[in-house]
Amino acid sequence: MAAGHIVAGQCVDVAASIDAYYSNTHPDQTAGNPAYISLFTKTASGWTQDTYENGTLISSVAAPVPQFTDCDTTQTFFDGMQLGWAVAAAMVIVYVIRRPYR
Repeated sequence: MAAGHIVAGQCVDVAASIDAYYSNTHPDQTAGNPAYISLFTKTASGWTQDTYENGTLISSVAAPVPQFTDCDTTQTFFDGMQLGWAVAAAMVIVYVIRRPYR
């Protein structure tokens, strides 16, 4: 069992889960005068939430660490393998049934 987290409906590796989460977020924009845009940016120390006012950075704080549901990253492989064996078994059954009529 390989550990993973569910992010945006997909099971991703634990090491990539925070990157997958924050790279799928959209900037928040507040219309008005002045206009504010808040977005997440990856830095060397981790993810930050940056807020811009009319294009000028006014705030940069560490992004909160999200909590994820655990999953098994190898499960999709085993699901595919199981489906492949089911198709192969169905083909053998059809061959065995059709064989006496030749």
